[in-house]
Amino acid sequence: MGAYTTFTLSDLKVSYDKDTEVNDPIAQAILKIKNTGSLTGSEVLQLYTSAPNSPTQRPVRELHGFEKVFLQSGEEKEVEIAIDNYARSFWDESEGKWCSKMGDYGVVVWTGGEGSEGDKVRVKTGLRVEKTV
Repeated sequence: MGAYTTFTLSDLKVSYDKDTEVNDPIAQAILKIKNTGSLTGSEVLQLYTSAPNSPTQRPVRELHGFEKVFLQSGEEKEVEIAIDNYARSFWDESEGKWCSKMGDYGVVVWTGGEGSEGDKVRVKTGLRVEKTV
């Protein structure tokens, strides 16, 4: 969380074009952040994806977007975070190219700052990729 104030996150939604190619932007995450503290402050929202059911070995989570937000005390904003085109992809050594796999991906946005993963404010949703490319 921010060093001088506190924040809440809510209403995470992901919109995307199901027919994009690997090199096209994949999606947009939209969420609300509110400064619940008594001071003006800033926060860096970090967007991670995961592919828990992938047949290919993948990291537990991968950073695929971020946005810094400045808020007055009590202020709430809707924030958009572009999800980069590699969120659903991995480098296939045998093919020598980026590949995208059909399936369900997790999307989580949490606050930046210091502290353990358990100290961070977060919201979660999912992303479904309809085809393998």
